[in-house]
Amino acid sequence: LQDPRSTLLKSYLKSLRLQEAQRLKSSYQDRGAGTLQDGYTPEEMIRVSMYYYNQASETAMRDRATFLMQHTMLLRGESTRRMELPDLFVKEFEGEGYSECPALILIMREGKTNHSCKVEYAATIRHKDVRRCAFGALAIYFFYRWHISQEPFPSFRQNSDWFDIKVLKSTKGRI
Repeated sequence: LQDPRSTLLKSYLKSLRLQEAQRLKSSYQDRGAGTLQDGYTPEEMIRVSMYYYNQASETAMRDRATFLMQHTMLLRGESTRRMELPDLFVKEFEGEGYSECPALILIMREGKTNHSCKVEYAATIRHKDVRRCAFGALAIYFFYRWHISQEPFPSFRQNSDWFDIKVLKSTKGRI
């Protein structure tokens, strides 16, 4: 059988993409349409974040952390669902000014665009506006989860005690 993605077909598809790019350029259409620029405005992000925060429940805090992490770390839903505690760590960036600059880093070894299990990273730093801060939202979610909802705090005595704990806990089929 011949490969359906033969060289001829690949060349044809590339030609179509180039023609479309040239058409968009010559018609002066917005190049940001359909890209990351179509996301939320800062005000909309704050409204969504505060919507969850004002519900004051573990599920709402989880959803807020998920929303902000996906946007600031450019994560897919699959990545947030797979996150486990050992996939996260904090790295301090020294010499970045007069205040501390910790980064929350996520290690990803598999996903929709990573089929070879190579190590990839996503990161975020604290935002000056706490309503948009994914780092702080995750901290609030953890506080809510282990102190307000009183889920037993994980034991860190041995890896098997905490390596399988999901960062964003599922509730009734969600996350």
